[in-house]
Amino acid sequence: QMFGSIEKYQEYLQDHGIAKIVNLFRGIMYDPRISDPHVRETHDEIVESTRRMLGMWENLQIENLIVMPASLYPDNAPVTGDTIKAAAECWNRVGEASAEFGVRTTGHHEFFCAIRTEEDILSFYEWTDPRYVNFFCDTAQHCIAGIDPVALYEQLHDRCSGFHFKDTRSCPPPGCPRSEERRVGKEC
Repeated sequence: QMFGSIEKYQEYLQDHGIAKIVNLFRGIMYDPRISDPHVRETHDEIVESTRRMLGMWENLQIENLIVMPASLYPDNAPVTGDTIKAAAECWNRVGEASAEFGVRTTGHHEFFCAIRTEEDILSFYEWTDPRYVNFFCDTAQHCIAGIDPVALYEQLHDRCSGFHFKDTRSCPPPGCPRSEERRVGKEC
C-alpha cells in the first residue's frame, strides 16, 4: 500500500539505484501440523502458500525463491534418509510450481537447518530434480556447520544459483566443538 502497486515499488527501487530484486527468501515458521517439509501431509499447504506468495510478487521479476529445505535440526533429530527424501519431494513440487512463475527454487542450508551436513545436503540434491531445485551456497553457514563451502560448491556447481559471501575468519575443521570453545576464543 505504501507504493500503490508492485510495479510502482519496483520503479521506486530502480529510481534509487536497485535494478531489480534477484532473490526472495521464503521464510515460514515450520510447524509439523501445518507446514513442514519433512511431513508429507503438509506439502500441499507449502506448495499452495508458495503459489499465493509468488502470485503477489509476480511483477517483481524475481529470479530465485530461496528456501531453507528443512525445519530446525532439534525439531527433526535424528535426521533420516526418509526425512531428507520427504523434504526433497516437497521442494520438487514447490520448484515445479515456482517454475510456472519463471522463478527458480533454491535451497539455502542454514547451519541450524536439519539438512546441514555435507552427506545430508548431497543426499537432498540427489533426491531433487535439477530442473526444479537449485543450490544456494552460503559460505558462512557451511563453514559454521563444518563444511568446506568450496568443496561443496565443486560438487554442486551445476545446481548453484547464487552465493551469499560472508567472512567467518576461518572454517573450523570437521568435528570441532563450535559452541563454548568458539565463544571464549579457543582454537579447535
